[in-house]
Amino acid sequence: IFSLIFGGCCSNVFVLEKFIKQSTSPNKSFVLTFFQFLFVAANGYVRNIDMNKNSIKRLYLPQLKIPLRRHWINVLLSFISSTLNNIAFSFDISVPIHIIIRSLGTATTMIIGYLFFNKRYSLNQIMSAIILTIGVMVATLNNKRNSSSITSNFIDNNNNNNNTNQDGIGAMILLIATIAGTLAGLYTEITFFKYGRHWEENLFFMHLLSLPLFMIISPSKLWKELQNLFYGGNTQLQMTLLLNCFTQVICVNGVNRLAGNSTSLTVNIVLLVRKFVSLIISVIAFGYPISAAEVTGALLVFSGALLYSYSS
Repeated sequence: IFSLIFGGCCSNVFVLEKFIKQSTSPNKSFVLTFFQFLFVAANGYVRNIDMNKNSIKRLYLPQLKIPLRRHWINVLLSFISSTLNNIAFSFDISVPIHIIIRSLGTATTMIIGYLFFNKRYSLNQIMSAIILTIGVMVATLNNKRNSSSITSNFIDNNNNNNNTNQDGIGAMILLIATIAGTLAGLYTEITFFKYGRHWEENLFFMHLLSLPLFMIISPSKLWKELQNLFYGGNTQLQMTLLLNCFTQVICVNGVNRLAGNSTSLTVNIVLLVRKFVSLIISVIAFGYPISAAEVTGALLVFSGALLYSYSS
């Protein structure tokens, strides 16, 4: 699980940023998300195929252990989270800031879990979440680029200017994606508790049932992007896309294995540490400037993660 998450997910973020830099299409996030879901679904089908003659009517799929209706709810939440997560890149959000905002998932998991799912947490877990949240706030609010954007956005709104602040929209999209992802994680935890920890079945149907949603949302956009991708003559971009999908398969298998063996909060803590490892890789590999406040925030986040590990 450790190798799949820190190897696959960190590699995926690196390749993702390469794809973003290589592609000039404004809708690159849409086709990227589609291919990620397609590859994960194909991998899940191969892993779950049942060659028994009685399974022909089910297209050689094994008998469901989790009711299909529960899969659909998880599909909608996860699809919203994944799609918005990639769409945010179209709104001038850099990968480091993207990682920092998405790190709020730990705090939202505890808050939503406490308010709506009857979850209770120890003092050390609460303290670790507070430290994590403070770290994210320090890194985000003291970032010069975001601070100036927030200021300019405030001035524009007061002057009734119709100019849209890209950073503000991107941050809001990521916040909604984080909340949707939190709900999906908590719902999955409850599903596993009730029906058993069938993470492979959950992973497969979550991605398979999401594919028709791409056709419903914008079939013309998807078709246009597919034409641009495969008939544009950019072989390097295609290879980067395939590599991103391959690392995505490794990443989500690791995350779902972890979800099948731990709580939603533990998954968020592990992924939070992984996100900051990705942040370090992104800063080193692509030369993003990083302030002292962001370094302080990162140290607080790691401290909070260590405290949570100790309390567990």
